[in-house]
This record gives sequence, C-alpha cells and structure tokens, in this order.
Amino acid sequence: MSMRPCLVFPAATRRGGVERAVWEGLRHFGARYPTTFVGNEVERDGLPGFEHRTPRERPWSIGALAPAAFRVSARECTPHRADSVVVSFGANTPPGQVLVVNSLHRSWLLRGRPVTLGHLVLPHALRYALPHHEVLLALEWSYFRMGRPRAVIAVSEVVAHEVVELYRIPADLVTVVPNGFDPAQCSATRRISLREERRAALGIRDDTVVVLFVANELHRKGFGVLLDAVARLRNAPVDIHVVGRAPLTGYRHRIAELGVEGRIRYHGATSDIGLFHAAADVLVLPTQYEAFALTVVEALASGLPVITTTVPGAGDLVRHDWNGLLQQDATDAVELASLLELALDRSRRERWATAAPGAVAGYEWTTLMSRYERVLLDVA
Repeated sequence: MSMRPCLVFPAATRRGGVERAVWEGLRHFGARYPTTFVGNEVERDGLPGFEHRTPRERPWSIGALAPAAFRVSARECTPHRADSVVVSFGANTPPGQVLVVNSLHRSWLLRGRPVTLGHLVLPHALRYALPHHEVLLALEWSYFRMGRPRAVIAVSEVVAHEVVELYRIPADLVTVVPNGFDPAQCSATRRISLREERRAALGIRDDTVVVLFVANELHRKGFGVLLDAVARLRNAPVDIHVVGRAPLTGYRHRIAELGVEGRIRYHGATSDIGLFHAAADVLVLPTQYEAFALTVVEALASGLPVITTTVPGAGDLVRHDWNGLLQQDATDAVELASLLELALDRSRRERWATAAPGAVAGYEWTTLMSRYERVLLDVA
C-alpha cells in the first residue's frame, strides 16, 4: 500500500527518549516509503534519505511558550497530500492522524512529590501555577480533545489506560508499542568487551562501583534522592556518572553540602549510551513518574543491572534480586542507600547482569517499528 509517513517532533536524535523513537522511525520508514520529518534538529548519521522541513522560528519561541510556538510553526510545514500519514510525537506538535504518547504531563502532575530547593520544600501543587506547566497542560488537552486521531500509540498499558480515562480517547483506537533498544549499541557482549577500555578512558579505579544515572530531567527522575543515598555510603567506593542534557547547576549547592563533589561525574548527552553502560556497574533511576523508561530497557539489553522504583513504566521489567532491585518509595534516600549497599557485592551484580538481557527479548527497535508500520498502514 502506498503511503507517505510524516514524523513531527522538535528533534530526531539518539540523545533522548522521544527523540530516539523519532530517529528510529525515520530509520525504519525512510528506507521503505517517501518520508518527511518536520522538526528543528536531526542526527542524519545512520539514516536513509528523507525530506526535512524545518519550522520557522517565531519571536515568541522562548521559555514557557516555546512548545506552543513549535506546534504553530510545525503545522505550516506538515504536508496535506491524500496519502500522507502524519505521526505526532507529543503535545507540542500539531495533532496528526496518529498520536504517539510517550508520557502524560497531567499524570506526572497528579503523582509528583514536593520540590526541594536548597533548604526550602515547596508543595508540588505549586507547579500548577507555573506558566510552563499551564502551557503544557493546555497543549496536552487540545492534542487529544481537539485533534481527530485515527490511531493512538501508547508506550505502555498504563499510559494507554490513562489516555482513555483522562482524555476520553476510545480504547479501540489505542495500540501499545513500548520503547526499545538498538542491539548494535546495547548488548551484553559489547558491554563486556568494552569495559576495561572504557573504565581506563574515564579514569575509573578497579574497586570503584559506578552508578549510572541517565536522564534529561533531574527532579522527576530522582537525582536528589540518589545524591542523598550515595552520601550515606560514606566509606563505600561509589561514584555517580550522569549522562543527559540537563545540567547539574540546580544541584551544585546540595552536592557541596553533602560533600560528594569528588564522587559526581557529568558527561552530558550522548548518541551511544552503550559506551557508558560498559563503564558502569549498575543503572540507578529513583524516578517519581515514568511512562516507559527507555533508559531501563537499554541498560538491561546491555546486561547492566537496574535499581529503580516500583512506579509503573519504570520497574515493569525489573524483578527484585533477579536483574536488579526495586525501591518502594521514590523519595526515600535511606531505602535507596540500603539497596545500593546490596549492589556493592560483585557476585550479586554479576548474577543480575546475566539475567538482565532476557527481560527485554523482543524489544529491538526493528521489531517495534514494524508494529508502528502496521498501525500506519491501517490508517493509510
């Protein structure tokens, strides 16, 4: 069947969650159909040919209004051919025939915990008054209620349920397709083969246990809780290596206060997370809300044990003391410290590492994008 997929999102790169899904979509569809990408940034390395349309920047494309500005500009670039199937990857994009739901901002605000700023603890409810959150909630509402989707792709059963309950999307329109991994980057064989080289390159001592924290936002993912937990392990050789685009600026005071400056390494974003899996001993993600954690899938595929919370979307693939550990209370640093103490045992980590890849069998991006394709073909 003839169709022309059009994928819409600000970025298509291998340096994020949604960004990675869009990039994998371009890799899959660009090799099979005349494909268009509407967005600002694209990492072309490894992609086949496709048309790139860049939305024009508007004077008000700043701060809280930036998501709304992108939606308006992207709508102008979206093709209107009869055989076009527009796939929108978030509430900051103009609603197309297919809506992809990687998370719901409304769900995060319903579940969030108080925010700690220095010595102040601010009620989470204050977020509703911030312009950034007001804009995102309004965009999300219109994404579902004012658009006319012919199909919705949700990254997990929980998200699928929330889309139906919160936004009254008919359940028969919703298909669940999780996030995946690239076996060329994330495999146990690769992690083992690169381990010595990568640890030497990063100056990591043999006896140091490297905790890997991968996220593009810090508060929701529990970075502050991780800092407090590691600080409690005063005599343990544990370092935190942070990968993601979110700078640590807002946590510098807390890091200094805890006296863990020498135990934190910030690496920025990366297009090959497998290189950091090779140097790490355990991935830790004490997240408060998750739709379906890409970073957990990728770590397990690499044979890297995972400590994360029991919230749906984070701990779904982790079995306690089988391929990692589960934290019951996302805000409890004492509990997390006790879990980290268990992870100091090398033999226990090796047992977890052996079991890890089996949890994500069938989650390769090539398999998952074939499921995307079936949805698009039905729409076409």
